Amino acid sequence: ILLPLAIIKLLRNTHHDELLET
Repeated sequence: ILLPLAIIKLLRNTHHDELLET
């Protein structure tokens, strides 16, 4: 159950990093 949560968090983190880089 915590597996999808970790994936979402990682995906969100990557997206946030991309947004911050802009």
